[in-house]
Amino acid sequence: MAPRGLVGPRSVRLWIDEPSVVRPDSSLPARLDKIQWQTHGHVYSMEMSEPTMQDLFVCIDRVLARGYGYRLLVGAIRHGTRMLLNDPEKLLPVAEMISIGNSRHVRMWWSMNSLSEPMDLLFCGYCTRG
Repeated sequence: MAPRGLVGPRSVRLWIDEPSVVRPDSSLPARLDKIQWQTHGHVYSMEMSEPTMQDLFVCIDRVLARGYGYRLLVGAIRHGTRMLLNDPEKLLPVAEMISIGNSRHVRMWWSMNSLSEPMDLLFCGYCTRG
């Protein structure tokens, strides 16, 4: 049985950053703390049922069209969520982000957010279609 903080569906705001469009000469900064999430209003809602990488990909696929890939998935944690809502174009401190690369990272991100508030996922994406 999963720990109490890891059960039940959770709402997620999916913030899309398209560096290949916004910053064509520099598609992905070398360091996580240098990424400026320039969403230009591309924010979508989704709902995750469990804290796994597979469920995260299923939810993203429901929101985004085929031919959309990602370079980086980052979860905002604690104060980072409030910072995103106040000024989505402002840089987030590294202490308020978790890079997501596997199910363990998804569970950490999931557990570091309030059950009553939507979680924020930053999606650094690109279009795979020509």
